[in-house]
Amino acid sequence: MSQTQSNHLTTDVLLGRQSSPASPSISHDDLEFACVNLISQFENQVDSAKSRSNHVENAGENADKLLSALLNFCEENLSSESVENVMGQIEKASFASLAHKESLNSLGWGFAISNLFGKSVSSDETVRKTYTDLGNELLAACVAVLREAIAIVGTDCETGKSIEQSTAVFVEEFKANW
Repeated sequence: MSQTQSNHLTTDVLLGRQSSPASPSISHDDLEFACVNLISQFENQVDSAKSRSNHVENAGENADKLLSALLNFCEENLSSESVENVMGQIEKASFASLAHKESLNSLGWGFAISNLFGKSVSSDETVRKTYTDLGNELLAACVAVLREAIAIVGTDCETGKSIEQSTAVFVEEFKANW
């Protein structure tokens, strides 16, 4: 089994997905619409998650939703070669999500009791680090997929420029809200 097939299987297993080949062809207009839709899903998920008081505790689950949206986008809109180009970054984000969940699970009873008296989960150094790492890896995966879409349509055309602009806005919003 090749490394790429292994990466696909690993990510599929981590996210509970069945593997299927990516769509080989899509029009530039359809790809632009799909990118804008994907960015909108990202923004809605990040805004919704940030508005909850337990965002740090649920960051792994929220990241999994975003990664699922990424994988669906890749499957429906990118060629197999394009998917191969971004799968490593998606896999890193998946592992960061798992690491964050594990750090939360390792807090123990003492922390749970302290939490009742106002100590925040985000006050734990390990949790803060895994949360930050998860945000960085998740953003990198989102940008990698969107850059792959830009590469497909080209940076010189209006579609590529539009996707690039939307990506830049998303990056700023993500950084401000994560």
